[in-house]
Amino acid sequence: MKKIVFLHIPKTGGSTFNNILQKIGNQKNYNFLQTGFKGYLPNFSFNYFNVQPKNKLFSGHFVFSDECKNVDLYTLVRDVHKTFFSNLYFKYFYTYIEKKRNLDNIKRIKDNISFEFTLSELDIPIIINLLRNNFITSNTFTKTIAGIPYEKYFFVEKDYKITKADFEIAINNLKYFKLIGDLNSFKIFLEKFFSFYDFKLESYTIKNKGNYDRDFIDLMIQKLNQQIIDYNYYDYLLIKEIRKNL
Repeated sequence: MKKIVFLHIPKTGGSTFNNILQKIGNQKNYNFLQTGFKGYLPNFSFNYFNVQPKNKLFSGHFVFSDECKNVDLYTLVRDVHKTFFSNLYFKYFYTYIEKKRNLDNIKRIKDNISFEFTLSELDIPIIINLLRNNFITSNTFTKTIAGIPYEKYFFVEKDYKITKADFEIAINNLKYFKLIGDLNSFKIFLEKFFSFYDFKLESYTIKNKGNYDRDFIDLMIQKLNQQIIDYNYYDYLLIKEIRKNL
């Protein structure tokens, strides 16, 4: 019996894939089970689901663990720059402003840096200052695959800096994934995923798609290209390695 596990990295198209898994679970003799923690990604464990891990689809905001070594393991990644800005603005305007979450971390940050985002080039010096002070979560792809828990809401009091040894663990753990998809080629990822099983799906819905001006995001990526790479250097290297096998 198959045990299919999806490690959902924030802002990489995971909500759309979860919607697909739920539809599959309704069609087949598979139960779709999703759980997680507010604001935190712990190491994956079947214990969080309170069920016997047999013939089921498991998903949640988790990072790699030893329990992932004997399942059909999946995750999705995305361009480092686009992931950065998707996290930055979603976690500020939706999570913090609208949903009133991550209040403590952002209060501590604002005790040191006074800022309000305006979705304009005025955000550039603010972002540089946030990066300089390590108030932003870095290298979420590498942390997930290396099995390093981290905070989900992106704005943190102090970011944990991974090492080359952490990165090498992530590279080694790639062998345990049946498939890692890239959001830039999501349809190809789905085709490969369906080819492994007797799954079919006529349609699906794109979830949590940002409504920010694409031209503005492209401009911000251009202006802050190197700063974002430097801050997420191991993710930048890891994406290159993952794309060799896409």
